[in-house]
Amino acid sequence: MRCTFPWTGMLIDPAGYLTLCCAIKGSGQGKYFGGVHIDDVDGLTEFFNGPQYTQARKDFEWGYEYVPECIECILQNKNGQRPAAKGSHIFDNSNRQKGKVQYLEYTTSNVCNQKCVMCSSKFSTQWADIESIFGRKSHPTQSLSDKSIDKIVKILPDLQQIHVKGGEPFADMKNLRVLEALVEVNPKCKVTMTTNASMIPKKFIEFFKKIENANLVASIDGLGKRYEWIRGSSWEKTEDNMERFAQETGKLFSVFPTVSVYNIQHWKVIDDWVKRRGGIVTKATTWTNPVTSPKWASPKYCMTQEEIDACELPFKIKSEYDPMYVKQHVEYTQKMNEIRGFMIDSAVNTKGI
Repeated sequence: MRCTFPWTGMLIDPAGYLTLCCAIKGSGQGKYFGGVHIDDVDGLTEFFNGPQYTQARKDFEWGYEYVPECIECILQNKNGQRPAAKGSHIFDNSNRQKGKVQYLEYTTSNVCNQKCVMCSSKFSTQWADIESIFGRKSHPTQSLSDKSIDKIVKILPDLQQIHVKGGEPFADMKNLRVLEALVEVNPKCKVTMTTNASMIPKKFIEFFKKIENANLVASIDGLGKRYEWIRGSSWEKTEDNMERFAQETGKLFSVFPTVSVYNIQHWKVIDDWVKRRGGIVTKATTWTNPVTSPKWASPKYCMTQEEIDACELPFKIKSEYDPMYVKQHVEYTQKMNEIRGFMIDSAVNTKGI
């Protein structure tokens, strides 16, 4: 299967490193592109047409199946999931001499207002003060410089789609600068934003009123107290924010849950909520995103294949069960119980551990 991202796409990760896509192994630090930071390049179009992208195109000429760094897409395709490579096909690579970035996925910072159990300080500043409790080193706060933002703004006229991630996009007003510039120079560009929706500033609502082609992707991993334990903020406020946004902008959210050991047995509850809340969300839920890290929160490493299959998920997860991660799960779940101030159940069988 062909992946067009080497000819059409670029990703800027929370630390400002450039790579092909979010799924590639060693994103930002690996072979593609070996730790190249946005501050290190003269411009994004120039880098896109430089020797490293040229080599990537040669590597991908016969399909991503032959690129070891694409192991995540290879496994997703094998397990019947939708690989990121398939999403690249909406972009036109028929004219490979075009030399312009068509798809940009970017993050201005790792600033976030949530402390999700499956996250880390690499993607959320809220984790910085508790990483050591979970045996990990803390990542510093990362934020793109104004000069780096200028480089993003420069390629906006060429884009077909821009995907804003985080951190939490609504928590960083630098995103508004980029989006306001986009609507001036390329108003037909599709804007996708992945958000926890627990905070939506008024200025962003005003922006989304002005743009036609928008896709808001809400990370909803449970309802009520389960949501609050997993994500660390108010479920009622999040639901109210989504309703207010939909009413004021006329745009609905799509729902993209992250499947962990804490919600894998409750995925139908989320599906039922989506079907009931047609006024704020689309009628379908995208189930393709299982937790793989930390492993102590992952069904893949903490549950047997029989236990996973009993959950009757709408996609496949192949078990690599290891009791060591179950022991970590017991320890770290208790620590998170203390942080949250209340307890939650999980799908992990801890008998005999």
